[in-house]
Amino acid sequence: MTARSLRELLTGAIDYAGLFPPAKLDMRDAVENYARYREGMYAWMLGRFIVPAKRLPEFEGHKPDFAPWNVSLIGEGAASRADVIADSVELKALPVVAPAHRVVYVEVASGADLAPLTRAGFRAKLRTGGVAPENFPSPTEVAGFLLDCHRTGVAFKATAGLHHALRCDSPLGPMHGFLNVLLAAVLVRGGLGAEDTVALLEDRDPAGFRFDEDAAVWRGRRAATGEIAEARRNFVISFGSCSFEEPVDELGQLGWL
Repeated sequence: MTARSLRELLTGAIDYAGLFPPAKLDMRDAVENYARYREGMYAWMLGRFIVPAKRLPEFEGHKPDFAPWNVSLIGEGAASRADVIADSVELKALPVVAPAHRVVYVEVASGADLAPLTRAGFRAKLRTGGVAPENFPSPTEVAGFLLDCHRTGVAFKATAGLHHALRCDSPLGPMHGFLNVLLAAVLVRGGLGAEDTVALLEDRDPAGFRFDEDAAVWRGRRAATGEIAEARRNFVISFGSCSFEEPVDELGQLGWL
């Protein structure tokens, strides 16, 4: 049985980006996967379906009509098409005109000035990986981003490279773990300092993490279940992954599901 603290940490956390590398599925397969995940036993972890704006007509041709989906449009044209189907848009730069009644994420580099997002009421999007080593920010850079978001009151999501629960090695170099990032954000919101945030992001040892009914604990630092739920609603919103099954399978292998 999944501990309540872990359930709060992961509810709706995985935005499914099966259309994107390295999975790069065709639209029909990605839509069928998402529909199946919505009906599966771990549907509670599933977030939005990520669709490139330029492929919106293709998506509308495959999506089942019988149920509303949470959809996020991404890329060129996303802001102008958001009124069609999406409840959020993800942009590379600040839009000239923001789409009405939609959540807006703007991709920023670690260390970037978040003040324009604060003024506009937008959220940030941090790229935590990619197809080349230079796409992976260091733990220090990610920690700085988390602290900056907390300081400025900017909610955020992460994207790319978060296939594994905990930090690990890959052919491209060290990869961030989604549990490291999510729990670090929660604890930063509770006052975790820069040095400890970096240490948490670097931690590869499952023994350093514990998920109970009333709290998640990392090496003595405790986040109550209620604090986790609040942080997930208002601060660390989700992470994008081209696979839903890999994160779920790895959590099971670690004995946390």
